[in-house]
Amino acid sequence: MVRVAVLFSIVSVADAGACTGADQSALADAAATGAAGSKCGLKAFGVTGFDHSKFNDCFTGELGVSSDCSECYATNGEYASKNCKAACLLGWCKQGCLDCSTAAEPKAALDSCTGFTSGSAQPCMEEQSTGACSADDQAALADATTVGEKQDACGKKALGLTGIDHDKFTACVQSDLGISAGCSECYYTVADYGFKNCKSACLLGWCKSGCLSCTQPAQDALSGCTGFSPSVAEPCLESTGACSADDQASLADATTVGEKQDACGKKALGLTGIDHDKFTACVQSDLSISAACSECYYTVADYGFKNCKSACLLGWCKSGCLSCTQPAQDALSGCTGFTPSVASPCMEIAV
Repeated sequence: MVRVAVLFSIVSVADAGACTGADQSALADAAATGAAGSKCGLKAFGVTGFDHSKFNDCFTGELGVSSDCSECYATNGEYASKNCKAACLLGWCKQGCLDCSTAAEPKAALDSCTGFTSGSAQPCMEEQSTGACSADDQAALADATTVGEKQDACGKKALGLTGIDHDKFTACVQSDLGISAGCSECYYTVADYGFKNCKSACLLGWCKSGCLSCTQPAQDALSGCTGFSPSVAEPCLESTGACSADDQASLADATTVGEKQDACGKKALGLTGIDHDKFTACVQSDLSISAACSECYYTVADYGFKNCKSACLLGWCKSGCLSCTQPAQDALSGCTGFTPSVASPCMEIAV
């Protein structure tokens, strides 16, 4: 679970604000305030974000401050949860965490809300360990190939429409790799980076050279979190593409492919986009192609939804729609491993 830091206040200026004189007295001990803020932040942080109600129920109970005053600290806690996760992995009172959570922007916002000048707790002593992963964790992570395979499997299990589910992923790697909760947080940052930046590069497998190159920035930063230099996996053999010879035979007729891909896109369409699982299941069934090959066609459908809704209103085969989706079609062969046939534009209706 992510450790969340809050700013820890000392009474300095009694300006008007959400915190009363009694609140300020209750917040006078920076160490006690910090420990309570961290404890309550952990309770409030979840898959969907930072729950202010949970934080405030906890914080008011821990320190006896008013709900209005607590809300100032909830806002600061939310800032830290969004911006300081990596810095605070080793503890709310570590120097890096305090530097992040007491930066000028969140400090000014907290002072304005509370009505008094906030200070910061003294940094706690750094432990001998320089990272989140213990010696036992390091032993469990010794084989880079095993780590990559299990991390990839956990990422797929935790994958949803909006990204990698934090709790599902960390629970999975803790179980499958036998590592601690703190150490699992480091590997979540790599998985999250891969989802946000490397989906296309990693379509053919986590160990392909393109995927490893794309995720390298996250791998470079990993040692700063784990406290050791993880071993590096060797790229696996490159295949010629995600689509087999049987897949290619099923995709020979461009018009049939276009019609069924369009129909599957409409079936999988939701408010936030094309549902990945619904679309790929549909084209696997309707076009009789493999799961890996269907991933290539999902990228085309997703591109069309994000960039070509207006151009494709009158039909997938209209010249305007085909022109708009051409960049995705141009990239398709790099994923499929062959050059798909191209549909001819259908007749324009005279208006």
